[in-house]
Amino acid sequence: MKLIVKCSGGTKKRLADLEERQKALQIEITQKQITSSINRVVEDVNHRFTFKVLTRDFISHDLGISARNLRNDRQNSNDILDRVDKKEFTERLKNLLEIRNAK
Repeated sequence: MKLIVKCSGGTKKRLADLEERQKALQIEITQKQITSSINRVVEDVNHRFTFKVLTRDFISHDLGISARNLRNDRQNSNDILDRVDKKEFTERLKNLLEIRNAK
């Protein structure tokens, strides 16, 4: 809805300036709202990722990788780590690293 007002040239100029400022402010507010919404989405994704990382069970691949590396060693291959109790190893590693599962 447009308001039609009869006025002098200087007043028309001021009204036009006010309209331009209003449009600029609306655009600025819209841009800030979009930026704020994007930031909230990114923050939500970060929170979900952090929660997932902190609540999942600890799984160590160190023993398996080390065992494979020892088996595949060209000069001194051995299978000593294949004979290690993996559950006990993982529990000790968790204790040393102070890792506590949610369970």
